[in-house]
Amino acid sequence: MTRPDRRVLICGPLFSHETVGGLPIALRDLAVSLRTRGWDVDLAITPETLGLGDDWRDARRLGPTVSGASRWLPRLRSLSPDVRTLLQHVVRNAGVGRAQSAVIAAIDRRLDDRQYDVVVAVISREAPGLAHFVTRRHPRSVLLSLNGLAVELRLAPWLRVARTIGQRGLHASMYRPVDPHTVRMAVFASDTWRDEAIRAGLPVHVARTIYFGLNTDGSLRAAAPTSGRLLWAGRLSREKGLHLFLDAIAVLRRTRHVTLTAICADGPRDYRAQIDQQIARLELNDAVRLLPAVPREDLRGFYASHDVLLFQSIFDEPVALVLMEAFAAGLAVVAPSVTARSALIRPDETCICFSSPSPADIARAITRALDDDALRQRVRTNARRVIDEQFSIEAMADAYDRALTELMASPGYGPQATGCDETP
Repeated sequence: MTRPDRRVLICGPLFSHETVGGLPIALRDLAVSLRTRGWDVDLAITPETLGLGDDWRDARRLGPTVSGASRWLPRLRSLSPDVRTLLQHVVRNAGVGRAQSAVIAAIDRRLDDRQYDVVVAVISREAPGLAHFVTRRHPRSVLLSLNGLAVELRLAPWLRVARTIGQRGLHASMYRPVDPHTVRMAVFASDTWRDEAIRAGLPVHVARTIYFGLNTDGSLRAAAPTSGRLLWAGRLSREKGLHLFLDAIAVLRRTRHVTLTAICADGPRDYRAQIDQQIARLELNDAVRLLPAVPREDLRGFYASHDVLLFQSIFDEPVALVLMEAFAAGLAVVAPSVTARSALIRPDETCICFSSPSPADIARAITRALDDDALRQRVRTNARRVIDEQFSIEAMADAYDRALTELMASPGYGPQATGCDETP
């Protein structure tokens, strides 16, 4: 039963209803699980749930902020990727800052209209400002982050530059870095992201890790003979590595029959064009099937009808939902070896790993996954055990319930209002 003093708002960044990805799914699961533990949860992660409509979408399509940016942006290659991304957002697309400013203003109005005991703000890299706003606006705020908070803390000097060259009329918090000493609590989806933020200046005592979790109803399905059916699922972008797997499949096809089904969420058009050209060049048209994104519940059928999931990540400690779901479904996974301590990717224990992104190394890992029955059964069993023991939705809900209850018991502090600023 919901108690009157346990009302929580989970907000930002915004996703459209068409967005396919692990984070919005995980946030919806979090909201549902908190409700079962007596929390009254408002989940405001779409334009509709924050009362934003066509104006928000139109803002995202605004043109360049700074004229002639395409001529001098390439000269910034000596800067870090995070700095380049920030400056590209600021000078190339006025819509990013304008839309995020509208999101912060809408959250501000929501906090005026309704009384929340706790605010959980999801911090992304798209346009910093939400962390600055919420830590000053609400006495009991939680910053929930993948790697966005660490990036923001590292970018603090550059955010001042971004605000100087940004548009007028933005919310006062837009492009303002959060002061790490105003953070009451920060929750990260992996130990690696937590440690990264601490190295960037976040106080250790406010940082904790809570992994997202899954509902793992049912027992592990029985192993079936393999027939070379490979699966890839993710956003069609370079960091997800589909191009690497296509090269490996071309190597495998010299000696054996394999097929690949790729479930592709929307990504950059130029990358899709590259993939189409690569399939044609490698003569894989009869081996590779590119499908559009499907609803989450439909993915279960793909997990059941394929032998191996091919997974790639740019992060040292991957915690992708598709990886966890494959583990839960009993699908063997081929993934890169990782340098960090990882609860999910453990070579020859929960995954069959490749040590380099070369086509030959990836092809060898896929061959082992398909041909070594004992190895495949071992990683399937161990991977499912890891999900059941460490990544269940119950474990996630209990951890968040304890964290929010602890915050509720602490005294509030800090200023309670920000407004709109007409100066850049």
